[in-house]
Amino acid sequence: MKPKHFSFMMKFIIIALAIFGTCFYAIMPNMVRFIETYNRFGMHDIFYPWIIVILLTAIPCYAVLLLTWPIAVSVKKETQFSFQNATRLKKMAVCALVDGGFFFLACLVFWICGILFPAVMIFSVLILLVAIAFAAVATVLAGMVEKAAVLQEDSDLTI
Repeated sequence: MKPKHFSFMMKFIIIALAIFGTCFYAIMPNMVRFIETYNRFGMHDIFYPWIIVILLTAIPCYAVLLLTWPIAVSVKKETQFSFQNATRLKKMAVCALVDGGFFFLACLVFWICGILFPAVMIFSVLILLVAIAFAAVATVLAGMVEKAAVLQEDSDLTI
C-alpha cells in the first residue's frame, strides 16, 4: 500500500472514530436518563455523577485521536519512524491507562456509594483490561518506532 493511500485511510478512520465518539457521547445522557427513570434497583440521582464521569472519559479518547493525526501526516511524508512519533505513541499509552483507570475507579466509587449496577462493575473491569492491552501495544510500538528511528538516522548519515 502506498504511503499516501495508507495516510488517507488512517485519516478517514480517525475522522470516523471522532464522529462515532461524538454520537456515542451525545446519546449517552439519554441512556443514563432512561436507566435512571426506569430502573428497578431503587437507584436515584445517578444522572449527573454518571454524565460527569462519561464526559471526562472523552478527554483521553479524543487526545488519542489528536495524537494519531500527526502520525498519519508523517506516514504520508514517509517519516513515520521518528522520535516524535515514538513520543506520541507513549502519550497514547498514558491516555489509555488514565482513561481505563479513571473509569474503573469511578465505577468502584459508585459501587461503594450504591449507585452502580453490579454488571457495570464487571464491564468496567473489561474496559480496564482493554485499556491496559491498548497501552501495552502502544508502548511496544513506541519502542519499535524509536529503534527504527535510530536505524534510519544512522542510515541517513551513511548515505
